[in-house]
Amino acid sequence: MALAKSRERRGSAPLGDLDDDLLRAVPREQRRYAAALRLPTLEVTRGGWAPAPRDDGTLGYLVAAGTAFRCVHASGHATAELLGRGDVLPVRPDPRSEPGDSDPCVAWHVLERMTLAILDARFLACAARWPRLTWTLLERRCAATDSLMVRFALVHRQRVDERVLLVLWGLAERWGRVTREGVLVPIPLRHHQIAALTASLRPSVSLALQRLAARGVVERCVRGYMLYGTLDEALGSPGGQRAEDHARRVS
Repeated sequence: MALAKSRERRGSAPLGDLDDDLLRAVPREQRRYAAALRLPTLEVTRGGWAPAPRDDGTLGYLVAAGTAFRCVHASGHATAELLGRGDVLPVRPDPRSEPGDSDPCVAWHVLERMTLAILDARFLACAARWPRLTWTLLERRCAATDSLMVRFALVHRQRVDERVLLVLWGLAERWGRVTREGVLVPIPLRHHQIAALTASLRPSVSLALQRLAARGVVERCVRGYMLYGTLDEALGSPGGQRAEDHARRVS
């Protein structure tokens, strides 16, 4: 089934409404002014998205709300990352957005309606008086790179079950919500998307999720994925108490 195209709507909003954490990088006596600084925004609905490149001095897009899945295909393989609130997206043109003879190609999928703040030349001129603000944006991008490097190390695990567990628990560190049942990762990723995140094949991920569900450590739900117990328990035991607890939950 073809992925529906997302729609864009332009607007504007004050920085204080878009990312109040950035205001901590501004001297206290100037935060009121910084909070009122209006930035152009882009509302992007769910679906396939192709961000337009900009050559007007814009630094990038700041994700104020929502979640996007960015997948890079090269030489028949795919890798991906999840982007959400606080992340900075580049405005340079991506490689080809459609698969073809020329590699690589990039595909964007907006999973949850996004609000993007456009960090344009006017913002940069204002931010020049607050060096720590720009530094904070760079720190975020560096943290995202570190996170990718950690995941690349994790996917060297031989077992796909372990890769899936490690990636889901990694997502839980950022997006997870603790509930009475377990830790909810509220992102309804499809199997091929998890495959891209774990450097695996989609059929292998489907089988891995079936095995993890049978063991009672991961369960697919309407809102995303529910993780039970702890990561150490899930990695350390192929069955045992977790499977017994799962049997009681579904009975």
